[in-house]
Amino acid sequence: MRSNMRRKATILFYSLIWATFAVPALAQDAGSVQTVKELYAAAAYEEALALVNQLHSDRPEPEIEQYRAFCLLALGRSAEAHSAIQRLMEVDPLYMPDPAETSPRMQKAFTQARQELLPEVTKRIYTDAKGAFERKDRDGAIARFETLLRIIDTAAPAAESLSELRLLAAGFLDLSRAMPEVPAPVTLRESTPPLQPLAPPVAE
Repeated sequence: MRSNMRRKATILFYSLIWATFAVPALAQDAGSVQTVKELYAAAAYEEALALVNQLHSDRPEPEIEQYRAFCLLALGRSAEAHSAIQRLMEVDPLYMPDPAETSPRMQKAFTQARQELLPEVTKRIYTDAKGAFERKDRDGAIARFETLLRIIDTAAPAAESLSELRLLAAGFLDLSRAMPEVPAPVTLRESTPPLQPLAPPVAE
């Protein structure tokens, strides 16, 4: 009984903090991220999710999107949580939450979403990498093919179905590394024109 009362008091405390300070002007602060974590730890999932929804960004931040999925799963909104995980994986296909901070259920949800997205994501990265290779963009091709190989190598057991793609990516990576490096452009200094000799004085 006392533990339930203590839990409710904790939720109320963090809810008051959120209601008082979670305004748009402060939503981007690191303190807001910490508040999300504290609300989630206190099982105040609705309040944590409401604050997450205020953290607007042009590019989703993995840590924030992770807690969005956590809250949705805790609230039993599995379909929405799955969509949130998919959006996160589209931004960072290599992202996985820390096992030390997440339950097996959360890990399973992230792994499942990642496996479902893998064929589409790897195909897109391969297309981008091949395009960079054809443009003779050596560094861009190397970076993309290396990323693709890391994704495939960490995607077991789905990696077995991507063995052919991995073989192609590894081959193109070797070809990309063999491409000549583009030398840095040389900036030519403007030469100073030679001084013209002074004309002799005109005799009067």
